[in-house]
Amino acid sequence: MPAGKTPPDAHGSPSSYARHPRESGGALWRVRSRAQIGLLAAMAGTIAIVAALVGVIVGIAAQAPTSSVRSTLETGPASSVSRTVSWTWSAGDQHPSAADVRAALHKEFAGLPVIVTNDDQGAARSTRWTVTPDASRIRPDQLAAVHRAESRMGDVVSGLPGMSDTSVAVSGGGTEALARMEQANEALSAVLPVPASVLAVAGVIALSLLAGLLVDARDNETRLLRARGASVRVIVLADSVEIVLSAVAGCLVGAAAAAVTLGLTVGMPGSTALVLPGIGVLIGSVAVVLAFSTLAAERASGEARQLSGRTRLGISAGATLVLLAMAGISMWRFVQGQASAGPVDPIAVIAPAAVLCALATFAVIFFAPVSTAIETGVSRSPGVASLPMRLVSRHAAVFAAPVALLTLAVAVSTFASGYQATWVSFLSSSSRLVVGADARLDLEAPQFVGGPQNAVPLKRIADVRGVSVAAPAMTIPAQIGPLAVDLVGVRASELQALSTAPDAIFDASTIADDLTRSSQCAKDDSGGCMIPPTGGRSRAEAPYRTAVTQQAAPRNRRWGPLVQAAGQGIVIPAGAKQVTLTVRAGASQATTAHLTAWLAAPTGEVIPVSAGAVPVSAMARAGASVPEQRVTIPLPEGVWTISAFDLAVDLPSAPDAYTPVSLRNIRVSIESASAGATRLTMPSTGWQLQDGVYDNGDGVATSGRASDLGFDGNVASSTATSVRARLAPQVQSLAVPVVISSATAAQTGLKVGSTTSIDLPQGPLQARVAALTPHVPGTDTASAALVDLPILTAAMLHTSQDLPAVDTVFVVAQKDARLEPAALQQAAGSGSVVTPDVTLPTRFIGPVVLALELGAYGCCALAVVALAASLAALWRRRRSETVILRAIGFRPQVQAATRSGEAALAVGYAILCGVLAGIVVTLVAGNALARRSVPGAPTSLPVVGTFDLVWLIGCLAVLLAVLALVVVRYAVALYRSAVRAVPGRTTT
Repeated sequence: MPAGKTPPDAHGSPSSYARHPRESGGALWRVRSRAQIGLLAAMAGTIAIVAALVGVIVGIAAQAPTSSVRSTLETGPASSVSRTVSWTWSAGDQHPSAADVRAALHKEFAGLPVIVTNDDQGAARSTRWTVTPDASRIRPDQLAAVHRAESRMGDVVSGLPGMSDTSVAVSGGGTEALARMEQANEALSAVLPVPASVLAVAGVIALSLLAGLLVDARDNETRLLRARGASVRVIVLADSVEIVLSAVAGCLVGAAAAAVTLGLTVGMPGSTALVLPGIGVLIGSVAVVLAFSTLAAERASGEARQLSGRTRLGISAGATLVLLAMAGISMWRFVQGQASAGPVDPIAVIAPAAVLCALATFAVIFFAPVSTAIETGVSRSPGVASLPMRLVSRHAAVFAAPVALLTLAVAVSTFASGYQATWVSFLSSSSRLVVGADARLDLEAPQFVGGPQNAVPLKRIADVRGVSVAAPAMTIPAQIGPLAVDLVGVRASELQALSTAPDAIFDASTIADDLTRSSQCAKDDSGGCMIPPTGGRSRAEAPYRTAVTQQAAPRNRRWGPLVQAAGQGIVIPAGAKQVTLTVRAGASQATTAHLTAWLAAPTGEVIPVSAGAVPVSAMARAGASVPEQRVTIPLPEGVWTISAFDLAVDLPSAPDAYTPVSLRNIRVSIESASAGATRLTMPSTGWQLQDGVYDNGDGVATSGRASDLGFDGNVASSTATSVRARLAPQVQSLAVPVVISSATAAQTGLKVGSTTSIDLPQGPLQARVAALTPHVPGTDTASAALVDLPILTAAMLHTSQDLPAVDTVFVVAQKDARLEPAALQQAAGSGSVVTPDVTLPTRFIGPVVLALELGAYGCCALAVVALAASLAALWRRRRSETVILRAIGFRPQVQAATRSGEAALAVGYAILCGVLAGIVVTLVAGNALARRSVPGAPTSLPVVGTFDLVWLIGCLAVLLAVLALVVVRYAVALYRSAVRAVPGRTTT
């Protein structure tokens, strides 16, 4: 070194110690720290960001499950979170004492926070014991034990002396609520590690970058200190003091920010949850920085040595392979864990974070080859337009850390957007599909409809404020072979209004088309009826034919209804209050007939209305004239069509139940009908006697008449009290089209086009599978079938004596309107209101979404810090290069534009890689996590991935704006440096 010159520092400027030759001891180290105050402040800011977000995530993990569990138990209702055993006894029966029951329950729930209450009604000889989890004391880790104990309550009480399984009834939704809370808590535990893991990796990368820059900036200073006798121990100790001070300041600021955030969101956790994250971040940060400082101090003893290319390649390749192996193993465990419900796998939970880090590593690995390949393509371009890409390829190592952090930040933001949107969509769709609509009215209806008193007050329900659609439906317990299924009947045309689920979950439009199109037939030249090959789910394996009796079969093919009716029923004008029928009834001797009209609404609801008794005149001979009589049918509110008549003719009284009687020449005709002054159109032909409805036994002959609406009969010998018959439009029906769930298809072997018999309480129903769907709306049962209600009731009128009553009303709310369950219940007059339950999952998963969003914000902040620090270091390294370029004619504007373009290209590459990585991880793991985050959702439902584009675009827009400010600041600094490079010249 020439005499009189001071040793240059890392940036080509005189050493801090040469500028302060008289400083010694502690003052010397303070000067050394002040020289790098910018990097130390960046480290403190990075540590504050990591400490704040790790503190929030740990606080959420510690506080959110407890708060969610206790809030669920406190808000109730009590019947949904408790479990009750009850029994009755007769006088003189032996039954356990209250002390014995209490002792048995306390033993079963020993050590668990529950409240046991007894409601003993001795006068009524009944008792009830209820167990409710204590909301003030229960912890999430106790849910499983309480769940197991509650599920055994019935067996515990049944095992007491004097009790049996048949005498004890168990009720309450406590076990279901506990199971759902367990699943939600497991989902929270499965998702929270994602932001925590990614944030930890991002923090390590950012601190490593800053520590490396600090070491590079002090390289010559460290060499000078070593040359003057400072030991490695002294240098590391001095560095540890400044990094500890920076880390402590950052951790304190981060802990304060975390406490404020937690207090405003999930509540303040215990002091341990606030202190431990800060201590962990403090220790980790100090360890990372001191590792770099120690290596630099040891390396400064001699000439600067660089690792060989093979060594660097081996280290990076080995680290990459280890990371890829970890990502592969964790993702394999993650995929395997989705097939079976169980406790959270600690290796599987890091799979999304591991894959995100692996993809970010790939982005860094391919950054240099991609930029080099592009540089090769533009290397022959004249001018300075290709200079930014050349600069990127030559400084790829400088941008490695910013590219990794930006890729991680954008990937985490994309993943958070996808998980949040997918979870919200799946939660809304699945819960709404199980309910069937925005709300479901479960009416207190009888199993069989008995008359107008069982008609649904549809108009009153539709008039409730906020109601857009009110669709009556029925759920009938049925069987397909040995499999118990729920048969849900609702008007097919209402399905699109009722369901808002994605087509992959429930394709309402296609299913409605299948239910109605499958009820169409193509008539060929012979009058046969053939299911049309409509393709897709409605295609039959072979034409399904049935004979169609018509007076003149058409010669060309055309589509007609499944039920071919020569008469379509008697249409009643809207607003009519009653219908008057003109009836003639006669028999060999005078008796009484009873007439019942079956009224069908367009919605598919069918109710019987009695017209009362009709005197039957005695006829001297068959075919003799009998007088006309008028009977009145009162009409309930609504629009109705008379779809069938039930006629019952009383037989003469017998001396006892075993003596047969006879009645000849029975003839009943319905000749006309009117509603007020309006004469109704009567079918001139086509109504016929439905032989399969009533079995009058041997000795009774009945027949319909093609000429008018009526029937003839002769009773030669019968012990019955009456002869019954049903008249309905003439039909030649195919099997009723149904849509079955995937679970039903898997358990029965049915497929599209298959025909089967569905056993109903009203009798067997011949059905044909028109389509498959993952889940049938309006029921939480996996094994279910869906049918068009008008077609179902029309078919049952021809086969069943009694029809089921409408027991459900699906309600759709108007846009932006809120349904009031109390108003709906009041309008219905009875029953209960069921709405989609999104409260419990939201309580548990809402904090997880917050943690993901905060993690994305934190990664973005770390990426900005890394880019700013890298550009600052690059600017300092290029001071001499700036002077040279300025001297050979590069204008300041050109230098600023080309070098800021270099940074912009790196940022663009990282953002593109981040978006792609986020999409991949969302599709691979996000959908599975979203499913796990909706406890109670039907397992057969597919998860449709989606993204919250508004949030994602907003997040990326803010990130790009901040990055643009950093790049612009970098360009301004470059411009000023170039201007100052040649004093007195600013334009050339």
